Amino acid sequence: MYLDNGNSFRQISRLLGVSESTISRRIQKLTKHLTGESFYIYRQYRKKLNIRQKQFARDYFLTGLSLRHIAKKHKCGFLTVKNTMKKILDLIDAEKQLSPSEFRQWLIRQYFREDEIPVNK
Repeated sequence: MYLDNGNSFRQISRLLGVSESTISRRIQKLTKHLTGESFYIYRQYRKKLNIRQKQFARDYFLTGLSLRHIAKKHKCGFLTVKNTMKKILDLIDAEKQLSPSEFRQWLIRQYFREDEIPVNK
């Protein structure tokens, strides 16, 4: 609504019944998430994730929900969400640390079997 219609924070806050500063913080937080390196890497490799993993990642990256809130929203266990997000964040960390060819090799190994993330020397 902010970008599409050119509405001000004040107009949005009146529509939603919250303070103008709350709207400002939410938009800044969302902008930070969407322009961050982790979200960019997630977008590149989201085709490798199943539907549930994508839902967890969307709630984590876009809405900024905690792992407990994600578990409650999807009616699943906290450890399920924690382990899923750990795999996704490990994937992102691996991309940040490895060269493209090393990352592709790691990704292939992850797809076919569980393996440790290689460490650059």
